[in-house]
Amino acid sequence: MAPQRWTNEAQLELLESKTSSYIHHRNAHTLPRFRADLFREWFDQFPERGNLGADVQGPLTQQEAAALPAATWKRKERINNWFRNHNGQKGRRAVTGRVNLSILRPKGRRALQPVEVYSRKYYDERVKPTVDAAIEAGAVTEPSAKLNLVKRITREAYEADSDEVKAEIKDEVEALKSFCELLKSGVDPEGAEIDDVQRQAVIDNLPAIWRQILTMLQKWTGWYFLVVMAGEDGADDGKLRSMTYHAENSSKKYTYGSSTPDFKQRIVRPFLEYVKGEMADARAEREAAERSSSTPAEGGSSNDAEMTLSQSGISGLRYVHDSI
Repeated sequence: MAPQRWTNEAQLELLESKTSSYIHHRNAHTLPRFRADLFREWFDQFPERGNLGADVQGPLTQQEAAALPAATWKRKERINNWFRNHNGQKGRRAVTGRVNLSILRPKGRRALQPVEVYSRKYYDERVKPTVDAAIEAGAVTEPSAKLNLVKRITREAYEADSDEVKAEIKDEVEALKSFCELLKSGVDPEGAEIDDVQRQAVIDNLPAIWRQILTMLQKWTGWYFLVVMAGEDGADDGKLRSMTYHAENSSKKYTYGSSTPDFKQRIVRPFLEYVKGEMADARAEREAAERSSSTPAEGGSSNDAEMTLSQSGISGLRYVHDSI
């Protein structure tokens, strides 16, 4: 069953009337200006306080005033997502196809065990120093022996860790299991809401997901594919991470990436800078919403939405690139 639409006819008409402007500002990299103007117009016509059961003209109660900033922020996120999902296609009212989200759980991928989740979160901090010391001491030399050493030390570190950490890991394992069940259920993508743990599960599975999809597409079509992606890796303290995936003629020993001089600087870096800018916009809007929580104002100003990359803190993110 399709998810319930969250807009009424007047709200949908307003959003659809702005699609051309959205495309213009997106291409000009001036979306903060577009959003500030849109939000001002939206909340003038559809005050969020009305959705809280408050008198649109009268004073807010203390409870309503406390709830308004979060409600306003959620509404802005819904509006932003509407434009992202509709991709600026004027007049589009419904999704034309249903995506089977089971692709986010690659074939043959079993559920992660507690020790594996622990390793993903704490390996660098609590396991790697012991592993490095053992290798330097000459405890192992063969690759297979090193793998067994890592597994043994990881398990020992997990078993020796605090009950609080073990409870944290257990909660994550259960969340991942529930996410797998969600994918199996054939949930509608527009109605799917995932938490941070489930989001990280998708990120961790990206290499297998793309390999599964694009290998088959390359085989069927004979086309060549290059996917470039980037975002914050929640498993590594917010490090900015990018990945590229090539699906090409499997008989060749090279790819476009490996055969292109300075591939990372020429191809990946410009995209990464673009993503950093988009993340800065999103962070600026969140911080503007937090600042507005001290007042009942709903629309905000363009100055609230405009923030430089360095001010937002995005420029300080660490960065790692994987070619998968």
